Amino acid sequence: MASNFVDLDGVRYFEGKKWGYDAVVSVDLVKGKYTFDDVRVVVEENAFDVKGFIQSKEKTTDFDLKVAAEDASLESVIALMPSQFLSAFGDFSSTGRFKFAALVKGKLSASERPAINFEFGLDDGKLSSPRLAEPFQDVSFDANFTNGEGRNNQQSVFEISNFKGYLNRQLITLSLRVEDLDDPQIDLKADGAIAVGEAFGLLNNPAITGGDGEVEIQNLSLHGYYSDMVDIKSIASVQMSGDIVFDDATLDFNGEKLTFDTGKLLLRDNQLSLENLKVLGAGSEINLQGSVQNLLPVLLADSLNSENARLDFTAQLNSPVMGIAKLIKLTDVPVKEGEVQAEVFDSMKVDKNESRHRLTDLLNGTFNARVDEFTFNNIEGRDFNGELIFEAATMRIKGDAAGMDGSYELDGTVFFEKEPRLEAKLDCESIDVKKFFQQTGNAGQTVLKAENISGDMNAKLLIHAFWDSTGTFLMDKLHVWAGVGIRRGELKNLALMDEFATYAKIQDLRNIRFEDMQNWLEVKNSTFYLPVMFLQNNAMNLTIGGEQSFDDRLSYGIKVNAGQVLANKFKKNNRNVESIPAKENGFFNLYFLLSGTLEKYKYETNKRKVKDMFERSESLKRRIRAELIKAFGAPLNMVREPKGWEDEGERAPASEEEDEYIPGF
Repeated sequence: MASNFVDLDGVRYFEGKKWGYDAVVSVDLVKGKYTFDDVRVVVEENAFDVKGFIQSKEKTTDFDLKVAAEDASLESVIALMPSQFLSAFGDFSSTGRFKFAALVKGKLSASERPAINFEFGLDDGKLSSPRLAEPFQDVSFDANFTNGEGRNNQQSVFEISNFKGYLNRQLITLSLRVEDLDDPQIDLKADGAIAVGEAFGLLNNPAITGGDGEVEIQNLSLHGYYSDMVDIKSIASVQMSGDIVFDDATLDFNGEKLTFDTGKLLLRDNQLSLENLKVLGAGSEINLQGSVQNLLPVLLADSLNSENARLDFTAQLNSPVMGIAKLIKLTDVPVKEGEVQAEVFDSMKVDKNESRHRLTDLLNGTFNARVDEFTFNNIEGRDFNGELIFEAATMRIKGDAAGMDGSYELDGTVFFEKEPRLEAKLDCESIDVKKFFQQTGNAGQTVLKAENISGDMNAKLLIHAFWDSTGTFLMDKLHVWAGVGIRRGELKNLALMDEFATYAKIQDLRNIRFEDMQNWLEVKNSTFYLPVMFLQNNAMNLTIGGEQSFDDRLSYGIKVNAGQVLANKFKKNNRNVESIPAKENGFFNLYFLLSGTLEKYKYETNKRKVKDMFERSESLKRRIRAELIKAFGAPLNMVREPKGWEDEGERAPASEEEDEYIPGF
């Protein structure tokens, strides 16, 4: 026979089980009595001997049955368990002296239930599972169940007593008592050391592939009603105590070794205290101290978090060194692209995002953080002081740090939604612009590289970034607004400047020096937008603006004061490397349109198109500036050419707002 499932009082048993029997049954149809003279029932490969009778009457059924297992084992009992427990215990097996006996006796009617009692246990045996590197040795325990004198769920008791066993020669003891199946009251005690290398498989996490060291459980005790354990409004009535001590406990997690080097978790009723917890791995050393509340409601929360559990915490995070990229990589799916079918790989990434959303939705608290040195890919920083604030599936990072020979402040929020997103503000001061380009991969473009530029940079950046449900970064949705100022700068060996060799000495074009360069920038729709800006330098004064797509298609307008550069070029001994002054009456300007691709571009003179481009970019400046003022709350000035550099008849006074100057912007 086979059973798809058997539902009893809303609990599902015998799901997908194969059955068999070999029986001698005496049947008295007049009395409605079935006597089991010699009956053996097989569930999967486990055989149970049944003796006694069942007698059906008009309104009742009498039971008097005894069940025993001749060749009993733990798996024979597990096979009888409800289906929801099989994922946790279904692969356990035992050897040794195992005992099992059950009794069902009494009347079943609208108002009565028969007495149900069963007991099982193991003496000097082994418990094995594919998830254990080696079995529990010398295992002994007794377990029993009764539905009590009232023969109902309320008076039912399940108990495991005197459990002891050795895992990697470390003793573990345990006792468990559960009363009242309708509103379970739990009394749990445990003590011993868990060998991580043997037991890591019990965590059921495919990203964990190995382990070492020990986690010591000291006098763990838990007492209370399950309904209180899952409800943050009544969790205070649950009694919990004990310590969990880490001693070089190591997990091989997604290709990295994470070592819980030292530290304790102190359980005191609804409060968990972290005491000197030191975690090493993934290029990081992290030290944690703090307190946590509502641990049990969070651990026992269902997939929908229907009880609205929140892990409230306050903690201090100190780190001598932190490798942020490696820590983020720990959350990757535990297979590489190509190892499974593309649909399966994407599904795993979607599940990872959803799991991260569920986890962060349970967190509510703050890490006060100090990080001495940190890296993110090629970005290097130090002396971060700030906060990591978790609330309602978001993480906000606020703080300041040093790096790139300057300093910066960060205020950003990650939204762990089905399609995650980031909103961040970054305020940089006195950054070495060459190091900025080196560490950020030339800011994602290829025209201007680290070897082409130097100087001190101030910048304010507003960043909106997006990912899809698989965690893939959506470059086409990236939106960045930036205000940038560079002081005492140099442009070196910039190929695009070679086209101006007609107007300036070639050695000057190879090393262009300028005092100040300021502008507003935008990245949107996979395109970098450069509003019109004035560059006063030693080779030629020019105004430039335009755009460049991420596939390196270019469109730039350039205005050059040809009168000044020609006069400068014809000087016999020009050793001046200072900026050319912006004269009041330059006698003519030239307008160039640069277009094409980075590999193949062309220059043409086109005054009308360039001036139209510059006029459009003025509105772009105002829009970028308005977004930055809204985000940073500070007045920012517009950037324009110095007075006297316009074409004849074009000159117009700057507004008071445009004349306002803030260093670097």
